[in-house]
Amino acid sequence: MYRIEVTDNPFGISVIRNTNNKVLFNTSIGPLIYADQFLQLSIRVPSWNVYGVGEHVHRQYRHDFNWKTWPIFTRDAFPNGDMSNLYGAQTFFLCLEDKSGHSFGVFLMNSNAMDFALQPAPAVTYRTIGGILDFYVFLGNTPEQVVQEYLLLIGLPLMPSYWNLGFHICRWNYTDLNDVKAVVERNRAAGIPYDVQYTDIDYMEDKKDFTYDKINFAGLPEFVQDLHDHGQKYDPAISVNNLMNNTPYEAYLRGEQMKVWINESNGISPLIGEDMNEVSNFVKGSKTGCAANNLNYPPFTPKILDGVMYSKTLCMDAVQKAGKHYDVHSLYGYFMSIATDKALKSIFRESRSFLLSRSTFSGSGKFTGHWLGDNFATWNDIKWSIPGILEFGLFGYPFIGADICGFLENVSEELCRRWLQLGAFYPFSRNHNAAAYAPKDPAYFGHNSLLVNSTKHYLTIRYTLLPYLYTLFYKAHARGETVARPVLHEFYTDEATWTIDRQFLWGPGLLITPVLDPGVDKVTAYIPDAVWYEYETGIKAPCRKQECQMFLPENKLGLHLRGGYIFPIQEPANTTKILTMAVTRKGYIDPNNLIFENIKILGLPLEPSDVKVTSNNVAQSYNLTVKYNAADKVAYITRLYLKLGEEHTISWNQTLRDIDKFDCHPEENASKEKCEALRCIWEPSPVADVPYCYYPSDNGYTVDQIEYTSSGLTANLDRNIDSLRLSGRQIPLIDKLRLEVKYHDNNMLQFKIYDYSKKRFEVPVPLNLPQTPISTLENRLYEVSIQNHPFGIQVRRKSTGTVLWDSQLPGFTFSDMFIQISTRLPSQFVYGFGETEHKQFRHEMNWKTWPMFARDQPPG
Repeated sequence: MYRIEVTDNPFGISVIRNTNNKVLFNTSIGPLIYADQFLQLSIRVPSWNVYGVGEHVHRQYRHDFNWKTWPIFTRDAFPNGDMSNLYGAQTFFLCLEDKSGHSFGVFLMNSNAMDFALQPAPAVTYRTIGGILDFYVFLGNTPEQVVQEYLLLIGLPLMPSYWNLGFHICRWNYTDLNDVKAVVERNRAAGIPYDVQYTDIDYMEDKKDFTYDKINFAGLPEFVQDLHDHGQKYDPAISVNNLMNNTPYEAYLRGEQMKVWINESNGISPLIGEDMNEVSNFVKGSKTGCAANNLNYPPFTPKILDGVMYSKTLCMDAVQKAGKHYDVHSLYGYFMSIATDKALKSIFRESRSFLLSRSTFSGSGKFTGHWLGDNFATWNDIKWSIPGILEFGLFGYPFIGADICGFLENVSEELCRRWLQLGAFYPFSRNHNAAAYAPKDPAYFGHNSLLVNSTKHYLTIRYTLLPYLYTLFYKAHARGETVARPVLHEFYTDEATWTIDRQFLWGPGLLITPVLDPGVDKVTAYIPDAVWYEYETGIKAPCRKQECQMFLPENKLGLHLRGGYIFPIQEPANTTKILTMAVTRKGYIDPNNLIFENIKILGLPLEPSDVKVTSNNVAQSYNLTVKYNAADKVAYITRLYLKLGEEHTISWNQTLRDIDKFDCHPEENASKEKCEALRCIWEPSPVADVPYCYYPSDNGYTVDQIEYTSSGLTANLDRNIDSLRLSGRQIPLIDKLRLEVKYHDNNMLQFKIYDYSKKRFEVPVPLNLPQTPISTLENRLYEVSIQNHPFGIQVRRKSTGTVLWDSQLPGFTFSDMFIQISTRLPSQFVYGFGETEHKQFRHEMNWKTWPMFARDQPPG
């Protein structure tokens, strides 16, 4: 796939892709510098589409090449977007070469402090102060393939327990056990789906690991049992705290006996007093300061926070088992993850547990998940969480999330609500809070509040989709696939996706579009080049391969399913205890006899018939129930019995029913020639009154530029055929129409379609309409959606989901003197229209046409 070329004077190395001779990695742009404490190599890359390297707050997912320098050296620092080095050391980047999808990745195996610099050439520079230059280059045909190759090298990610994927609640500084109980009880009472309750270091006796405060947290074991009885788990935070803290105790004495401490430069005197595992120290270096040597004060210091190597950590000449702190500082969290993983396995044996580390190094995703640190309750932080989560997917940490509602500072209801909507789709979903701030757990905002109801709704969707999410994690664990996936990984041929970082995917098939700004109910989202269906309604998205305005009111997040994909789901519950899922393979026999009983199929334009099921290539004879919702184009197949581990095929036919044919030749004397001249379909029917000539399914107008407001929407409509033929004459259609929808009050809406460029006659009869719409989102009885290909309006009753009006039907026509629109109705109980003489009050729906034009005509 590649070849290497080396130049002698000056030295340079190039990696070239064989298929197109593109130079991917070329070091001749700058000199190689190799000194004891300063090593530098620059690399020209073939595009500006570079992603990765960390840990930092990157305000955008694709790197900015305008002379940016990012320091790498693990550090306990606030992720405030100021380009500081943060908790982890990740030296891998991915480069998308072009629209072919060809990509490559670069990994430097080096743990010393360094800078990663970008310049417009485009080129990148690694500049480190120790170790060696040990590079690995990965070539792939797609971005996903490159990530998989990298993770095969450093180690595939852990497989989380099923309960790990539930919702978690935590805070630092619960005052006592009663405080924790109150949180648990109010969230249970509110019906929040919720699996894990934490306590931070406040539960400890004098903040000593492996202890608990038997006064303020008296009854902790019984509380934990209560959690277990309710199907919940307890997570006691373990931090690298002071193991001694006034009086020695068992853990400290064992550590003394085993000589496990980091020592001062003499290798003998222990250093005790660290906090988090970056390694973090609230004493600068040590209580006695740091020696004036070239480790504590190297000839060159990267652009690290504070510009001092030992700031908020240990002196660089301190000694760990693996070497001098100067060299292994950024490995401390990695080593701690290994040790903790071994301890958990010795306790839980074959059962998977839960491990989360703030500090990471390349490869520690084999043992631990990660969160993005001590973020703030700001709208910037909710935005920045998405690039951070996508980057850690590249680094091999699919179990990744940010503190929902922000760790630091008080949070507004609006921000917390929007964050909980988004956080329901973080791979690791945890609500967290720091000391001294008002509670942020969902139920704190009120038992039946908008925030609680919105949170319950989206967490219920998460729990419904857990089989799909768990499958994604298995693919990450087995093959290195990403879970939270950048849109560009699936749609790399589309340049518009290369910078998307306000939306993301779960795997290949679920598109998540959150609201990330205050006071907003409209989001300009990009709809990639596929057919997408709104998760909650099954409605086909009106846009494709373009930006589209989504109306996302205060209780709503954008959620779309990609056509052509299977999403295993299950009945949700408030914990995962009663939800069971297993990793299966061909031939797997499930001990719990898990089966798939129901299948929901989106986007079926016609009702399925003659449904057949085979399992392991053997035809099955189920007494199936097949229901079809024509308005939503959704089929439900129930009473299945599909066992896990077997191969199943479900097939069906689709035929157009007579009742779904719309007359393309309303005049008399239709013929095949006339019908086909209208570009319609001719099919004689033995059933009386069924039209022989009917419209094809895509006949009509298409939608462009939908604009939402709080009181309605507007859109432009474009014709997709030139004309129609009436009475032997060719009648041109109007090119561009305007649609206006107004939500006048909570019970009534209006939609109006008119010529965009020419004033037409409108009925001069006054109506009693409010001067301005008076409906509200909370009290409105209906929802309106616009459909495309062909254009249609759908009006749905909120309380039941019933579609009242659905005009996405063929035959919508708007010419100067012929206008036609059809709608599907939810029942056959239709009354009214006139004046004509109806022989019965309820209309007969069997192919009847009633003219309306005032006439002096006796009835009958």
